[in-house]
Amino acid sequence: MFHDTEKKLISLFVQKEWDEAYALILQDEPNHPGKLHKFSFWKACLLCIKNEPDEALATLQNAFDKGFWWNPDLLKGDQDLTPLHEKKAFQGLIDECEKRKKQAMEEARPLVEFHGNQDPSAAVVVLHGRGGNMEDTIPYWMNEMSVRDCLFAFLQSSQAAGYEAYGWDDADKTIREVQGIVNKIIKDYPDVERIILAGFSQGGKTAIKLVLSEELERTNEFYAVVPAIREEDLQMGGKSGARGWIVTGTEDPFYAETKKLKQHLEKQKVKCEWIEYEGMSHTYPEDFTELFQASFQSKKVTR
Repeated sequence: MFHDTEKKLISLFVQKEWDEAYALILQDEPNHPGKLHKFSFWKACLLCIKNEPDEALATLQNAFDKGFWWNPDLLKGDQDLTPLHEKKAFQGLIDECEKRKKQAMEEARPLVEFHGNQDPSAAVVVLHGRGGNMEDTIPYWMNEMSVRDCLFAFLQSSQAAGYEAYGWDDADKTIREVQGIVNKIIKDYPDVERIILAGFSQGGKTAIKLVLSEELERTNEFYAVVPAIREEDLQMGGKSGARGWIVTGTEDPFYAETKKLKQHLEKQKVKCEWIEYEGMSHTYPEDFTELFQASFQSKKVTR
C-alpha cells in the first residue's frame, strides 16, 4: 500500500539513508501513478542532495507537465531544494503552481466518508494534516477491531493546499465544515454517546482547539497525532471536563512546543494522556492502529 511506502521513506529521510530511499522510490513509483506528485518531489529532494540539481528540476517539470503540482510554499520552503532557488525555470514552475493552486481553491469542496460501525455508541471525526487528504488518511486509523467498535467520519477540507492536498488554515471555514459533520452524527446516529475529534499534524492541533473552544456540541475528547503546535498555540483555553490523547515523537519538529502545551493543559485541568515515541519524527507510529484501538477502548484518560 502507498501509505506503507510513504512511512518507510519518511523514516529513511530522517535516518539520511539517501541511497536506500532513492532505490525505494524507483522501485515503488511505477506502482502508484496517481502519486507522481509525491514521488517526484521526494526524488527531486534526493537529487539535490546528490548534487544533481538539473536532474531534480527536470523531475519536477516532468510531473508538472503530466498535470501534477505542489504548494508553492513547499517548493520555496524545503531546504533540500535550495540548489534550485536561483534557477529561472524553477521560479517559473513556482509561478505556474500558484496558478493551479488558485484554481484548485476555487473548485475545492468539503468531503466526508463514513466507515465502521453503523450502530455506534461512539464516533471519531478525523482531520487530515496540512497537505493531506481523506484518502491517504483513512488507512492509518482503521483496523478490523476499530471498525467494529466505532463510527469513523473522515473529513477532507475545502481549503486546497496542493495537488490532492488540503489544509485547515481558515478557522471559520474549518468550524463550519466540522460542525456540519458533528451535527449530522448527532442527527443520524442518536445512540452516539461520545464524539472524539481526532487528527494528524495540523488536523491534530485543530482537533484540540475545537474541543477546548466549546464551539462544537458534545465534543469533549480529542486524539492528536504529532499536532503541529507552535508558540502562539500555547494559550488555548481549557474546557471543563475535556480530555484527550497526544501522540508524539522525540524527533518531531513540534515536540518541544507540544510538550509545553501538555503542561499548559494540565494547569487548565484538562486530562491528557501523553504517548511518546523515542526517535519518531513527524509521522504516525508504526503500531498506530493498535495504539488507537487500545486508547479508544478506555473511557478513562489518565495523566
